[in-house]
Amino acid sequence: MQSSELKNKKISFARLLDHADITKISDHIYCKKYLQHLLVHREYYLEIYADLLLKAMGKTNKSIHEISLVDFGCGNGLLGLFMKYCGVKKVMLLDTDPLFLKAAEQLGRQLGIAVDEYHTGDENKLLSVSEPDMILATDVIEHVYDIDSLLNLFHQINPHMITAFTTASNPENKKKIKKLMALQLKDELQGGVPAEGEQGHAPHEAFLIMRRKIIQNLQLNLSEKEIEKLAALTRGQRQDDIYKTVDSYMKNKTFTLPPDHPTNTCDPYSGSWTERILTLSSYQNIYNKNGFYLDLYAGFYNQFRR
Repeated sequence: MQSSELKNKKISFARLLDHADITKISDHIYCKKYLQHLLVHREYYLEIYADLLLKAMGKTNKSIHEISLVDFGCGNGLLGLFMKYCGVKKVMLLDTDPLFLKAAEQLGRQLGIAVDEYHTGDENKLLSVSEPDMILATDVIEHVYDIDSLLNLFHQINPHMITAFTTASNPENKKKIKKLMALQLKDELQGGVPAEGEQGHAPHEAFLIMRRKIIQNLQLNLSEKEIEKLAALTRGQRQDDIYKTVDSYMKNKTFTLPPDHPTNTCDPYSGSWTERILTLSSYQNIYNKNGFYLDLYAGFYNQFRR
């Protein structure tokens, strides 16, 4: 697909989105609020989607009408719907949240666009679907608990798979990172009480408190000081890995090293990171380790800001 043709697709799809009725997309306010944000800033997001598609297509010798593609962590499904609108042969939407998948399906009906498959689950769900040529995602990779395992799985599914991710969690963007680190500290030490319809379906306790409770619930012979220490040292660990850290401590009575980043933190139950900040070289190393080559591109200035 030529950039001129894609430009026309962006314009017509943006107009098509006028037919989206947010009030009927879902009964859940987060789904509606998130879609509202996407629609208000549709020109910006469509520019991102088009840029992803062009870069991904530049890495394959297949035509757009031969491609099988996954919108990974699809949310309201706007990226995947746009890919189908542009002529991608097969589009699959994947998200861990069934509420968002239902909203995406409803949005597709409103727009008259039918993607091929909807799947609820994490990346392991891809093992049971037909082999995709491409995986595209925006603002997802910084939330993935274990990117190493993710890419290892992708390589198992298709060693020639093309992946294209966007993220704003770039440590080279000092102004942005300062804001993200403040958000991480808030989730870690205070918890989240999002405004109505923002940042998830419900408020949550501080991640530090969650980890402390996980350790306390093991009912081991640990002092309060040991529990506090272990809760702090397991920042950025999911529950299963917290168990391993505690088990190692019980056997050896030695604490693990502190986390390698001062503020990166994740929900210890879901493993979802709060805008995880990784260096570009870290991404490069993870890709190379799992048999993929990584090209890094700078984002573009948001000329569509409202």
